[in-house]
Amino acid sequence: MKILFGYAGGRSGLETMFSDTYDESFNDSTKVANWAKAPMYWAVYNNIISGMDGGLNPEGATTRAQMSKILVEYLNKEGIK
Repeated sequence: MKILFGYAGGRSGLETMFSDTYDESFNDSTKVANWAKAPMYWAVYNNIISGMDGGLNPEGATTRAQMSKILVEYLNKEGIK
């Protein structure tokens, strides 16, 4: 998320309005590193990721299928076909 977040121009500001909501919504939000919160919440805000099983799994590995979906969602968000 950090790479896509940076590529998209970084913080838009809108996702930060929902930081408290996201902290409460995801059962593992305390495991998201401080430097990664803005990129993760940006991705949630922009529907690039939605989490699974009530969490974001910030310490887990991303599968190829998950990464493919992330990239497709990002490209759709940016209007790239």
